[in-house]
Amino acid sequence: MIIHNDFREFDKEAKEVDKRMYYVNAWIYRVDPSEPARNQNSKVFIPDTKDPKIFISQLAHELGHSVIDPISLIDYAKYAKEVYKALSYESYRYVEYANVISDIIVGYYLAKDRLFKESWRHYITDLWNKGYHTTDKLKWVLYAYYDKVFNAKLGIYEKYKKEVNQILKVLKSEVDKATIYREIAKILEGAPEYKDQNQEGKGRGALADQDGADQPPITEDNPDIERMIEAITKEAQDIRELSVMVKALAKGIGDNEAKERLERMSDQEMTFRLYQSEANKVRLSVSYPQKPSYNSVKLGSKKWRLSDGYRDIDIKKTVFKYGIGIPCITLRAPYRFRMSIPSEKGVKPMDLVISIDVSGSVGYPIGAMGCVADYITIMVYALIDEAKRINQKVGITLWSDDITYTTLPKCLDYRESERLKKEILDVRKWGGTTSIYLALKQAKEYKDKLFIVLTDGAVYYEDLMSVDNVVFFLITPEDRDKSMFIEKYGRHRVIVIDNPRDMPRIVLKWFRLQNS
Repeated sequence: MIIHNDFREFDKEAKEVDKRMYYVNAWIYRVDPSEPARNQNSKVFIPDTKDPKIFISQLAHELGHSVIDPISLIDYAKYAKEVYKALSYESYRYVEYANVISDIIVGYYLAKDRLFKESWRHYITDLWNKGYHTTDKLKWVLYAYYDKVFNAKLGIYEKYKKEVNQILKVLKSEVDKATIYREIAKILEGAPEYKDQNQEGKGRGALADQDGADQPPITEDNPDIERMIEAITKEAQDIRELSVMVKALAKGIGDNEAKERLERMSDQEMTFRLYQSEANKVRLSVSYPQKPSYNSVKLGSKKWRLSDGYRDIDIKKTVFKYGIGIPCITLRAPYRFRMSIPSEKGVKPMDLVISIDVSGSVGYPIGAMGCVADYITIMVYALIDEAKRINQKVGITLWSDDITYTTLPKCLDYRESERLKKEILDVRKWGGTTSIYLALKQAKEYKDKLFIVLTDGAVYYEDLMSVDNVVFFLITPEDRDKSMFIEKYGRHRVIVIDNPRDMPRIVLKWFRLQNS
């Protein structure tokens, strides 16, 4: 509904537009004729005019950006990202392309309404005859498109007949909005430059700044900036896409402080937000186990004792190892490492140490989502958040040919562990060759903590010392390396991850099983 209208003389027209635009809440303000029409979160600013048809056309178009496309500034940033991905040699202009495509989509739906079509025909003919000049091919194609869909008879449809017909074919197809943006972007990029726009000597041009096509289709003055950043981060596949959306978002922010906040966002902050968003997705995708694990990790087998109880006898392990079962001599039972220990306040989770191979072969955590380091970082973020849920202390060790960073002897509780997420983003701590000796020596020194060791397995066999408190996750290991670890530590303690992308989910699933 129309909440406020500076154009009291056009109350009837405003209500009619409002009805055809599904009664979206709108505030209509009159601005100087030199300013372009614009939509600021359903606050529509229209240049002063005495012409009801121009008023109708501009009001319908601006409200169309709230109802038809892009609807919100967050949606605009998402579609701008799709345009960026579709463009090749003009990707640096992705925001301008997104602006024009949004106008094309709104125009397509307005042309289906008789009142809007007639008003727009009148408006663009008036603009054309005023002789606004441009050399931008995007605007030439846009006006050729308007010439066609509104039947304006400006004489420029023929110049871009091929491109306009291709655009209309895309709009008529049953595809999602992201695909529409990508396909139209390719068409616009392939359109030829229009060299003879002033050949008649009348100073006519397709479009000028007064039409507002240079501005984002929708803007916001008082945005919830954190909510917006969180929303677009969920849509990003890597830091490049997130950076593209952040820049597009900044274009549509009217608040100077919020705009500056976006423009000054560092690569490290975007990388942090990207990994955190992916970690949240992993935690949502992994279900909690239905059966309890008795808060322990099975790390192999041990000699069975009467205190273990008859239910814990491992017949299979006994037969394969000795061939005969003699109580307290050859009978075997599972060896479990407890995930919880007694304390003054009852039982508390055992400290967890995530020990990570950060040698050069795993890459660097820069948010490109193209190397193992990216998925290791996502996994660490998910484990830290999961440990906070159960009030478990967490420590981290980064190692290659040396230990480049460690929190030990201290493990951090839920109040301090959050800072570890930014510590591991320091690329200076990554790189080097692979030597697991110091990592295992550390685990042997801190026997009261459970270590999760992540490595590709390309280590020296003589460095593999006997440790009882370590579970190994091997990331795409060679067959020889996998066999070496299994021979040394047994299958229960060696978990193979064939695809690095599955690592966060596999490790988190294992962790939840042990803590159920």
